[in-house]
Amino acid sequence: AWGRGGGGVGVVGAGAGGGVVAVGGVAVVGAAVAVARAIYMPRPEQMLAIRNRIAEGWEEWAALVGDKRRQRVAGEVKGESLTRTPKGFAKEHPAEFWLRKKQWLYWDTDLDPALARGPGFVKEIARRFEAMYPVIRFLNGALGGRKAPRSEYF
Repeated sequence: AWGRGGGGVGVVGAGAGGGVVAVGGVAVVGAAVAVARAIYMPRPEQMLAIRNRIAEGWEEWAALVGDKRRQRVAGEVKGESLTRTPKGFAKEHPAEFWLRKKQWLYWDTDLDPALARGPGFVKEIARRFEAMYPVIRFLNGALGGRKAPRSEYF
C-alpha cells in the first residue's frame, strides 16, 4: 500500500497475519531530503522473530550489515536499542549488539536537496533502495513477508 504524509511518500508491506513488514519512503521537506527503509515499530512477537533470525543467521547478517559498498551508498543500519541483552539470548552471542535493537532502519539525510529538483532524483533514490534491499529482505524473512524478487522493486 502507498501512503503519503508530511511531504513524503512511503510504501508499507504486510507480512503473515497482517503485521507490518518493511516500510520505505522519501521525504522532501524544505531544504532537506530523507530516505528511509526500516522495520520501525515491530510488535513484540515480530521483534522476537527478527532477533531469532539474526541470532540464527548471524554470519549472513554480519556480511549484509558490514558490506562497505552498501554502507557507502545507504549508510549504516541504525535504531534504538535496549540497554541489556533481551531475555533468552546469550550476552556472549556475536550478534548481541543487533539483538538489543528495537528497530532496524536506514535513515539517510545526506542527499543534496537540489537533487530533488533534478532529473537524477528517482535514479538516486532507487540506487539507495537497491543497496538497502538485501538487509530489508533478510529482516522481512523473519516476518513471513513474501520474498519478492529484486525485479519487483527495481
